[in-house]
Amino acid sequence: MNLFKDAAAKIRKSALVIPVFGVFVVLGIISVVLAIEDYNTSYAGYVLVPTRKMLPYATTMVALLPQVGQIAFGYLFLSDTDNKYKQWGLLIAGGLFCADVVTDVYFKAHGQSIFVYAIALVESVLIYTFGSEVAMTVALGMTMQLLPDTILAIRTFWYRLYVALMSEDDQQDGPGANYRSRPS
Repeated sequence: MNLFKDAAAKIRKSALVIPVFGVFVVLGIISVVLAIEDYNTSYAGYVLVPTRKMLPYATTMVALLPQVGQIAFGYLFLSDTDNKYKQWGLLIAGGLFCADVVTDVYFKAHGQSIFVYAIALVESVLIYTFGSEVAMTVALGMTMQLLPDTILAIRTFWYRLYVALMSEDDQQDGPGANYRSRPS
């Protein structure tokens, strides 16, 4: 089952396809902002992990991997939940989620009380994982599914508005038939 296609099918023929599409676009923008913050905390947390690192750009890629991997493998799973091979995508995304949360929490709470660790854990999971990786996966999947129908709905809306505003003479003769560029 493709969760994106199934969800979009219920929205597709609705009069609300345009605003719902807009909501998913806004969700995508929010997820990008939160993903940037999430990346930076993952990067800072990974740098704090007391292991030796050789290549500075590798640290950048290691910090980026959990975000990109969760989105890619999450989408892979959600686009075909019945495929037993794609179910591995969910397992991989779960592993990357754990790495992401550990580096985030380590950066946010290192050296502080257990209470701060608990707050950092809740913040990392509920705000940054759901707000960036999960939200971006859903926003991308739904905007890709709804874009053609949204364009069609916008086109239909403007056409119907045009027809409603035309005079009866214009409707019979076609658009622009009674138009004169300059008075004689």
